[in-house]
Amino acid sequence: MQRTKIEQLTHSWNPIAMRCTPTSPGCANCWHIALAKRLAGNPQIAPELREAYAGGKPVLVESRLTEPLRLRKPAVIGVQWMGDLFHDDIPFEFVEKVFSTMVEAKQHSFLVLTKRPSRMLEWQRWEEDQQYNTMDDSWFPNVEFGVTVENQKTADERRDAFKALPASKKFVSYEPALGPVDWTGWEFIDQLIFGGETGHGARPAHPDWFRNARAWAGEHGIARFFKSWGAWLPNDQFEYGLPDWRGKYGPDGWQKRSARCHHWIWGFASFRVGKKRSGRLLDGRTWDEMPRRQ
Repeated sequence: MQRTKIEQLTHSWNPIAMRCTPTSPGCANCWHIALAKRLAGNPQIAPELREAYAGGKPVLVESRLTEPLRLRKPAVIGVQWMGDLFHDDIPFEFVEKVFSTMVEAKQHSFLVLTKRPSRMLEWQRWEEDQQYNTMDDSWFPNVEFGVTVENQKTADERRDAFKALPASKKFVSYEPALGPVDWTGWEFIDQLIFGGETGHGARPAHPDWFRNARAWAGEHGIARFFKSWGAWLPNDQFEYGLPDWRGKYGPDGWQKRSARCHHWIWGFASFRVGKKRSGRLLDGRTWDEMPRRQ
């Protein structure tokens, strides 16, 4: 387990060595798959782990299971963000061991994010059938369950299964945002995280997608967390940029400098300035609202 630069987390924890498989448009530029390919070719890693990263059978790394227990200070930990804990190839027995650790590490808050809420719900029903002792009256009170949504199609496909999950804390990660979403019917969530895409091949997002998400969540008392613009910055946000490029080039200068790296999306111009320069300001301020935690 290690500290992470992911904005809403303090640590990431990946007890399962695996290589995820694409399931929707948001997977097209997945950083995890690129990293897994590199790990698969690393001779310093055990052969069974290299095979898992190459796309073979996932491996539960027993030595990693107890890592959260060794961290005394309360932390916010992303679980298996190097892949998907509810991938079809991961046995429910693996999932159960991971949750057993989370139950024991009550001082931490754990975030479990998936693109496969139907299998998450299937696991929940399987666990009830097993009658494991890890379940308590509030059903994992220190675990926040999340689902990724990229556009209207994925929102429609994933909402019902996620809503049916009997979790006390739920969030949505609207990242990378690849299209507008009508959030009607999602009032059951506690937090909406939203942001643009980063990395090679990143696709720009329209600012109105984020404004609409922000407004809807605010109307329903849902915590709003704007993660970042990603690699692309809309031209109406240049005035809020970081001092280094505001002072050195100015908005007009950056737009001229990036003239070959601009993209029109529904009549709106965005410029590829990189995640660091694009920043986390939406209409001049940050949005770092958090749901109530233990």
